[in-house]
Amino acid sequence: MRINPRSIAGPLSLQNNGALDWGPQGLIAYGAHNSVAVVHVESLQLLQVLSAHSYCVNSVKWCAHNPYHNLLVPISLLLASSDKSGRVIVWEALSGRKVNELVEASRISGNVTMAWIPNTFLLVALLPPHNIVLWNAASGTKIWKQTFADMMFAFSLDPFDESKLVALGENSLIFINDLDMAKAPSYSPKKYTLALGTKQDGHAASGGLSITGEYHSHSNSMQGLIKIVHSPYSRNKIFLLYPRQITIVDTELMHATGYILQDRGSSHFIDIFPCTSDNVIYCLHDSGAISIRRYQDNVPYQQENCYQCSVVSEAMRLCKNAKLIGLQVKPFTEEEILFMLTDGRIVGWRLFDCDGPVDFLSEVQWDDDVRLVMIHNTGTNSSPPYCGKVCPALSTKNSHFYKPLLALGMWKLQL
Repeated sequence: MRINPRSIAGPLSLQNNGALDWGPQGLIAYGAHNSVAVVHVESLQLLQVLSAHSYCVNSVKWCAHNPYHNLLVPISLLLASSDKSGRVIVWEALSGRKVNELVEASRISGNVTMAWIPNTFLLVALLPPHNIVLWNAASGTKIWKQTFADMMFAFSLDPFDESKLVALGENSLIFINDLDMAKAPSYSPKKYTLALGTKQDGHAASGGLSITGEYHSHSNSMQGLIKIVHSPYSRNKIFLLYPRQITIVDTELMHATGYILQDRGSSHFIDIFPCTSDNVIYCLHDSGAISIRRYQDNVPYQQENCYQCSVVSEAMRLCKNAKLIGLQVKPFTEEEILFMLTDGRIVGWRLFDCDGPVDFLSEVQWDDDVRLVMIHNTGTNSSPPYCGKVCPALSTKNSHFYKPLLALGMWKLQL
């Protein structure tokens, strides 16, 4: 009997921040130091731990492309992961097999950003600060590589047009509109500097929100920017996430059309997730609370794209060593949310109304008593193991009821 070696994922590192993805097949993948863990969401069972990276994993992405399959040709669940050195590995998640390894010789400074081209096995990756590479992940072939003069640290692929992406530069937003599967994009894309004015009493100052094509630095315009992401519900709209506000930018008008400002004394934003089925944004706060912001048609103070807070979950009591890693929403239905902590916990929430659990976000009646209810909270792995014992070996006497159990004794008197 051949037993495959297995690892058990423990606590996470702060360098794993953002390495969390919820796939369309009901599995989540996350980085745990230099390994990638795959967990079934409904049962919270650990299915695989993929270990081949030498550095901390900082990004994971499921391939949503699902070609024809049957009993003779089983489905292949491709998962891409990258680490701090810029090494990208494509896995077959069910078997734990390494499909391809994508390595570039150029040095990087920052986290790799990856995105799958829809309905293909093509993977586009930003290797900061200057390189964007397109690979065929199934064959391992590099299709093209482009080196840019401007520094880029993250990007967001347009969900409505796969030839467009917006990258975050040093002092600007860089718009690449000629992303092609056959040839590299232009060496000198368009770039715009975001100029934000001051805000008084929670409202924008007149003329305070604009984007200019002039290349000069604006203080406080790009500093502290956490994330850039497209809206999958509305065309030509991106969200810029700061710790205390979210800026909404119209990429067609090249104008910042509004913002979501956090109140003084409230917890900061950590992550956001714009939804596909409704004009809704899930927001994760540093207190462990989740807020739901919904677009309002009748906007006060003549402020466009105003998202009002509709639902707020209870804040969690986080210990000093438990930091938030990332936020993910269940694909397609978008009624469940989960995030992870550095102590290894997976915390899940679900939308409920007056009739019980909600099945689809698009069917929510926001006038009813809508609330978020915690449905998952796994145990912590923050305490390191002290000793371990394995159950008796498999034999002919116990083969009909044998289970390979492992008992671990932890430092904090946990078993």
